[in-house]
Amino acid sequence: MEINIIAPKSEICRGESLSLQGSANNNLTWTAQWTALPTELGINSSTAKTTAVNGTTDGNFDVTLSASVTKSGSVILATPLVCTAKIPITVHPNPVITDIFTTGRAATILYDQQSGTAPFTFNIGNTVYQHNELFDLPIGEYRVEIQNAEGCKSFRMFTIVPTPIIPDKFFSPNNDGVNDRWNVVDIEFYPNADIQIFDRFGKQLIRYKGSDL
Repeated sequence: MEINIIAPKSEICRGESLSLQGSANNNLTWTAQWTALPTELGINSSTAKTTAVNGTTDGNFDVTLSASVTKSGSVILATPLVCTAKIPITVHPNPVITDIFTTGRAATILYDQQSGTAPFTFNIGNTVYQHNELFDLPIGEYRVEIQNAEGCKSFRMFTIVPTPIIPDKFFSPNNDGVNDRWNVVDIEFYPNADIQIFDRFGKQLIRYKGSDL
């Protein structure tokens, strides 16, 4: 007499649930009892032939199905026969983003490099980044998802805010080497800015984009 465990996979992420099912010869009448070692792997409906294991703790676990066989075909066993099957289950950690620093339109994502196996990838919308430094992000709110090599994920929100610009209060373009050029601090964060300079009489002297400064 033989029983087996049917499982769609043997590796899950922390917080994920996995359904396990016991199977046996069709002519057997049996009841099930599921156990796990270490016991930190959660088991639901441990006395049913189908159970769900929940990965609440990272680690390697052995799940055992003990079947008490009471009948084989039309024969009732005087002493129930206990059969067992075992399957290893691995619970992987979810990656952890510890902080996100933004400067202008760039973001640096800090993460726990021990929370899973490298490489780690970073996903924003439909774009996947292979590194934790992101550039040229438009102003707005973002949801960044981090994923480790095991396929486990987590996410965190961050915002790219407008960067204040600080224009020079005056300039004197007379080629004397002093204040000949008008500078705008942080204008590089606005390459499409439309800059127009007028004289005191309202005449436009020059017009260009922020990327031209």
